[in-house]
Amino acid sequence: MTAEGLAPAQRRRFDAGVLSGPLGSRLDLAVKRGAARRREFVTLFKPYVTGVDPKVKRDLPVARRLAFHLVEHRTIDDLAEGDALQSLTTAAAEPSRRVRRRLRWYANLPLQDELPEAMYRLRAADLIPMTHIEDVSWTGGRLRVTGHAYLAGLSVRSPRFNRAFVVLRGPRWLPPVRLRTRRVLCPEATHGAREPGCNYDWSGFVADMPPWPLRWRGALRSLVNGVRRTLRRRETVPDTTTWRAEIMIWSRG
Repeated sequence: MTAEGLAPAQRRRFDAGVLSGPLGSRLDLAVKRGAARRREFVTLFKPYVTGVDPKVKRDLPVARRLAFHLVEHRTIDDLAEGDALQSLTTAAAEPSRRVRRRLRWYANLPLQDELPEAMYRLRAADLIPMTHIEDVSWTGGRLRVTGHAYLAGLSVRSPRFNRAFVVLRGPRWLPPVRLRTRRVLCPEATHGAREPGCNYDWSGFVADMPPWPLRWRGALRSLVNGVRRTLRRRETVPDTTTWRAEIMIWSRG
């Protein structure tokens, strides 16, 4: 156990929640309220941030990662009197496009000429899926699911190298139904997006499937529930199966 009474794994989870949550919000407020508040914040929290596991800081969202890197490595006077933190938090507050360098994605944020390139690399915490199911209907005897799906900040300019899968999930013990989709043109996704400069025109998708996979799963659930009610000497009742749709995205931009 550590001195704070937490095991190392628990401490890492605690630090990750604090840095990405309340401490990050306090940093934003301190930056907006002038040099005196910035100095107070950096003076109080610099020792704590320095002691956090580097892996925890590496996995933070990119804006938080950069801000706490500055808190840890720059002097108190530099951060209090300079505008580095202010320019970073101001830019991070607005939706921004991502840029691809070689085979990796990076955030387009300030101070790129002063900080290591690896600090700007997008990680799991930065890849936010934006999904919308527009319609679920029966067309020609087949179930059709239409909508759009993309990762915020990563353009979808063509149907190549961008795939979406629809997964229908019922009760936990029933096997899910996985549907492959085809990408379709959906310019309204670009018009409704918050990220300037991003193109999501080919983020639309259509998935079709015959009714049989849902029917046999529904019949199996009705049979199992009927047997359970019979064994418990309860009257059997008509049963329905509720399915929820999940969308999986694979994208190279």
